[in-house]
Amino acid sequence: MRKGPWITALSLGMGLFFSACVVRLVGVSPVAAGKTLLRGGMGDASAWSETLVKATPLLLVAGGLCVAFRARYWNIGAEGQICAGTVACTWFALHMPPMPAIFSVPFLLFTGGLAGAGLGAVSGALRAYRGVNEIITTIMMNYVALHAVGYLVEGPMRDPQGYLPESAEVPSWVLLPSLSHARIHAGFPLAIAALLLLYVLLKKTVWGFTWEAVGHNPRAAAFAGIRVRRTLLSVAAWSGAMAGVAGAVEVLGIHFRLREMISSGYGFTAIAVALLGRSHPVGVLFAGVLLAAFQVGADQMERELSVPSSVVLFLQALIVLSVLAGETVRSRWEETRGGGEG
Repeated sequence: MRKGPWITALSLGMGLFFSACVVRLVGVSPVAAGKTLLRGGMGDASAWSETLVKATPLLLVAGGLCVAFRARYWNIGAEGQICAGTVACTWFALHMPPMPAIFSVPFLLFTGGLAGAGLGAVSGALRAYRGVNEIITTIMMNYVALHAVGYLVEGPMRDPQGYLPESAEVPSWVLLPSLSHARIHAGFPLAIAALLLLYVLLKKTVWGFTWEAVGHNPRAAAFAGIRVRRTLLSVAAWSGAMAGVAGAVEVLGIHFRLREMISSGYGFTAIAVALLGRSHPVGVLFAGVLLAAFQVGADQMERELSVPSSVVLFLQALIVLSVLAGETVRSRWEETRGGGEG
């Protein structure tokens, strides 16, 4: 009998158990907290709409992180790459001539993705050709991008007619179509399509095999003729591109302008989504919607039960850490079993 799935299920159960203990410590019934959390994130059409709105950038960014993590390239800079996408998308949207949305929207999504890819490729090149640790460079790039956005909305891109540090509103003919009377927009099916494309790339193409090979053993991959440096650069750019597209989607679907803190931490939460989804597109889909529902339900818990929304972030961390611990145990068990059989 395979023990891997049982270990994963047990680790998830332990994470939920520890989360219930934390909720009890803050003086709230775990059952009441769970019901409120689920009702706030999935209780009705309005709740589902808000959940899917928050899930959209998480799915796009986490999809890109799947590629990077499979190649053992640890991109922690998605937050900055989202910002790069928002800046490029907003600038072009404010300066391009009027044209039908069928042309303008894909172009703006492309510019956002290109900006994110460019920022991601800087750290990728440093890792590939100079051996610089990408964790350090991608984290530092976050601060560069965040402060750049702050400078732009306070200076060159600030709306001269407004009072807040934000750009002018982008024209209506570049906005993503709305899918309902609520805030959900065409970015969500775009995110689903991106995950489907990613699944095909990972399972059916040479690219997917190359990413996996470099992640498992770069020296063996190089011996087999795979260009490891080029692969690392490509996964860095791919990961950054999907984060940049997520930034463009936030501008064209939700905010309609550039403003400070436009990302709302999606780049960091997406890391948890990718890890919880085991760097698999299907797992990312479920993990992204689940964590988005947690974030939306956290507001409901704060209103009804006076539980600080920060507690929900702590619970997310507990669950992710428990699952990762279970994955570590499972991997060690499989290695031990393989060694014993050999």
